[in-house]
Amino acid sequence: MATTPNSFIVRERDRNKGGHRAAERILGVLGAGFILCGCTIWLLPDGTIGADALPTRIAVSIGAAALGLALYVYGTRGYQPEFGINVAKKEIWLRRLNAHGRSRVTRKFAKKQVVSVFIGRPQAHFQDAALFLRLKGRAQPICLVHGPLAELEAVHRTVCDTLAFGRRPQDAIPAKRPVRRRFGKKAEQINWQRPGAGLEQAQEADAPPPSAGKDA
Repeated sequence: MATTPNSFIVRERDRNKGGHRAAERILGVLGAGFILCGCTIWLLPDGTIGADALPTRIAVSIGAAALGLALYVYGTRGYQPEFGINVAKKEIWLRRLNAHGRSRVTRKFAKKQVVSVFIGRPQAHFQDAALFLRLKGRAQPICLVHGPLAELEAVHRTVCDTLAFGRRPQDAIPAKRPVRRRFGKKAEQINWQRPGAGLEQAQEADAPPPSAGKDA
């Protein structure tokens, strides 16, 4: 997690970086090989691939180049999720980084599109939790990042504080422990307190009682 005066960036920890890099490299080499085959087929002598050489050459060349391009695009699509909040533009962006730290597609969502940000808790203690983003007009939420539950809870607090109150990331106030109030058999849970409310109540309690007016 990294913060700047006007941005907040979270990158998922890659626990299989070597495997992802190897897979990306292999798919990239295969894709380049098929593209090269599609080009070098025109160097073969006439009659090598059939009597009617031109249509066959065209079909094989286009097919090999298309397959190679698809493998290359799929291999370098990015595997490491990263998202951030641009406070100045009031938007959230989401992308996936490849082995070179670059991404081809960056999805951006305006702050007014955001309905909620929540954590999907794991079913077992050894599994990772997930941070989700729910948008207006979308039935399914978008998964932002995966990670340990404790880390995602800290990220969730900062994201919610930044989106709800418009503060800069470094000015985010840590979430306080929930305050519970009971009314009969029902319980109400308050997750946020207005900053300074406790101080005002303490000052009111410590203030001396007003002096009674003198009789005329």
